[in-house]
Amino acid sequence: MILSLLHDYWFAFVQGAALTLLCAATVSAFGLFAGVPLGWFAADGNRLMVAVVGLGRWFLGVVPPLIVIIWFYYPLQRLLGLNVSPYWTCVAALSLVNILLIGQIVYDGRKRVPSDLKSISKMYGISLKQSIFRVEGPFVLRTAMPVILSSQVMILHSTLLGSFIGVEESLKTAAQINAIVYRPIEIFTILALIFALICMPLTVAASRLSASLWSSERH
Repeated sequence: MILSLLHDYWFAFVQGAALTLLCAATVSAFGLFAGVPLGWFAADGNRLMVAVVGLGRWFLGVVPPLIVIIWFYYPLQRLLGLNVSPYWTCVAALSLVNILLIGQIVYDGRKRVPSDLKSISKMYGISLKQSIFRVEGPFVLRTAMPVILSSQVMILHSTLLGSFIGVEESLKTAAQINAIVYRPIEIFTILALIFALICMPLTVAASRLSASLWSSERH
């Protein structure tokens, strides 16, 4: 029974979920910190940033996150002579993916800013700082936020891939419990419910923001 498993292994499930959330939160923080400036300056025409966004768009389209994690864990560390823990290796690999992903989203969001909006800002002598925080910034935030939230749900799902290199997150924990009691249906049902509870708020928020944006554009 699911309830008996929860009673016996609740601490392990909570511990695995907590590590999954910590990993996802860290990756999201790095992604936002570096991805937003990357996309913003690329939209300004910075050649290096444009090249990075373009290369990132191609990279995300052809290389699965699992390959990035495994490459960071085995070949890269061997080449550099490093010995980084599986957790931080997973964080570093997924942060790279997330930076490129958010950079692409912000770049596309800024490209959607109407040229009239920029012209009006210049006409009224609005400074670059004021334009960023009061004109272009809110517009980009409004259009990009639903996509960013959806992308972070994908990043949360991708943290499960850390189990392939030994990260003790939710999937690894579930597999370890299953190795003890061998009740895969109940154990992985619990895992699915945990992820549903974690991801539902983000998914609902992204859907509502997207619906609100679509409704305002129609009117």
